[in-house]
Order: sequence, then C-alpha cells, then structure tokens
Amino acid sequence: VRRMRGIYAERRQRLLARLVRDCADSLEIVPSGAGLHVTARVRPHLDAERIVRRARDHGIGIYSTAPYARRPGVRPALMFGFGGIDSRDVLRGLGVLQEVLREPR
Repeated sequence: VRRMRGIYAERRQRLLARLVRDCADSLEIVPSGAGLHVTARVRPHLDAERIVRRARDHGIGIYSTAPYARRPGVRPALMFGFGGIDSRDVLRGLGVLQEVLREPR
C-alpha cells in the first residue's frame, strides 16, 4: 500500500502539472486532495461532450461530469483517472488532449 501511494502521488502530480501548464486556457482544475482521478471544469467557450468524443476517437478515456449534474447550468467538468495506467500513458494522453482542445469547434 505504501509503495502504491507513492506511485499514485507521482502520477497525480504529473497529471496536475501538465494540465496546469498546457491546458489552463481550456480547463480549470477542481481542487481535491484524494482519489485516483483529477477533475477539471471546462471553460465556457468549449463543449465538454465534444472533447470527450474526440478524445475517445483517439483512444483516450476521459469522462464528462455532465450526466451527473443535479442542477441545470452547472459548468461541466472532465474527469481524468490515473490509477490504472502508467505515467507515460498519462502524459501521452494529455498530448492527445491538447490536440483535441486546439481543434476548431
């Protein structure tokens, strides 16, 4: 358990650092100190469902929180899981996400 805690912390840190560095104009990190995922709100000018679809077209599994929103008008967010994949794959996936975010809307 102790070994995995360190591995997950490293994956989480890499994911957060890359999202902040490369995707801040599109995504806003939702603060959280626990779990095996990171959540980021989609900026108002973007379509969360399109981002999820396009990422999946490229083999990247991210998820929208929109189906779980209890109130209308809540800005959707994306969930990035990191528990079951290697750090290198997390970084590769974020590279693909950057491409998707740059695509014309």
